[in-house]
Amino acid sequence: MSEDYARPESLAWQEVPPVAVYQLASRTLRHPLLYGFQLDEFHPAYQVPGRRKDGSIEGEQQVNQLLRPLRAIGRGISELFLDTGSSQSRRGIVIGPPGGMAVRFADAHTRRSEIPWLLWSVYRVVLVEVVGDRLDLLWSGEHQTMPVVDAVNGVLRWQDGSSADLGLGDSARQLFARQRSV
Repeated sequence: MSEDYARPESLAWQEVPPVAVYQLASRTLRHPLLYGFQLDEFHPAYQVPGRRKDGSIEGEQQVNQLLRPLRAIGRGISELFLDTGSSQSRRGIVIGPPGGMAVRFADAHTRRSEIPWLLWSVYRVVLVEVVGDRLDLLWSGEHQTMPVVDAVNGVLRWQDGSSADLGLGDSARQLFARQRSV
C-alpha cells in the first residue's frame, strides 16, 4: 500500500472502513478508494421544493398512512426497551433543487438495508453497503456528478448548487476532518 493510501492508524476500525471494505470496494468498482467511513448518523431533513421534510414527494398520497399507527406503537416499544431515542429526529440537511445531485444522494441513502459506507478518492465518491461478502453500489459521483468533500465541515457540495450536510456529531466531524478533503 503506497503512502498516499495509508489510513490514520489511530482510528478504530468502526470509524474507518476496515481494509477488507476498501479492498472489496476497490476490486468491485475497479478504482482505489482512499478515504471513508460509515454514515450511521445521516438521517437528513430535506429542504427541497416539492419534498416533505422526510424526503417523500409532496402531492403523492402516502400509502404508509395506514401503517403509521403500527409504526408509532413499534417505535414506542423500541424506545422503551432499547433506549433508541426518537426515530423522528433528523440529522443532516439536504438542500437543492428537485432532482439535484444531493437529493439523488440522499434518496439512495434512504433505500439501503445496511448502514452504508461513504468512500472517496480524488476522482470518485461512492455510497456503498456491504452485505456479507458482497458490495452494493447505492450511488456514485464522478466528473460533473462528483461532489466536493468538505471534510472539515462534514458537507458534500455539488456543482448544481445542492449540498448534503451529513449531520455529523463533534467526534465524527473531527474524524472526518482527519481524512483528506477532495
